[in-house]
Amino acid sequence: MEYLGGGDLVSLTGSSPWRWVPVAARVARAVDDLHGAGIVHRDLKPRNVLLGSGDVPRLIDFALAARIGGAAPRGGGTAAYQRGGRFEEAEAADDVYAMAVLVYELWFGDLPFGRHPTPQARKNWRGIPEPEPTPGIRGLRRLAGILADVLAQHPAALSAGIRPMRHALESVVLNH
Repeated sequence: MEYLGGGDLVSLTGSSPWRWVPVAARVARAVDDLHGAGIVHRDLKPRNVLLGSGDVPRLIDFALAARIGGAAPRGGGTAAYQRGGRFEEAEAADDVYAMAVLVYELWFGDLPFGRHPTPQARKNWRGIPEPEPTPGIRGLRRLAGILADVLAQHPAALSAGIRPMRHALESVVLNH
């Protein structure tokens, strides 16, 4: 087994976009590859992404993984990264939503709806804070818009898959 001495993504929460955006872009690419293979991870969160040398992320803990369209395993997972409601089938939207929570947490250092989100917390959510301009980085406003739509669980944003978020993250990386 490969040694991954960089810890997990929790160490990057609340850090500068210079630090977390390149890593998040690689995670989004890995999730996109999983979806292309017909698999949904279903437990995407900072603790399930370990960093190898050069901050290369590795997804771990595939215990809840399922085929897209297959039966969604019951139980497990972390409530803060799961969409509200009960879903019988595993969907790519499960990972899209979890990735939006993960990116939000990396960016703002906190979870959008808390550790144990309630329907009321989701309803009262005020959206993504206005991104502060970061010298030398462009594209964060576009990323914020995508995150806001996914976290609000707009059907079009969830059904679009991970690619819009992946491309927004990659464009931020490319513009600095």
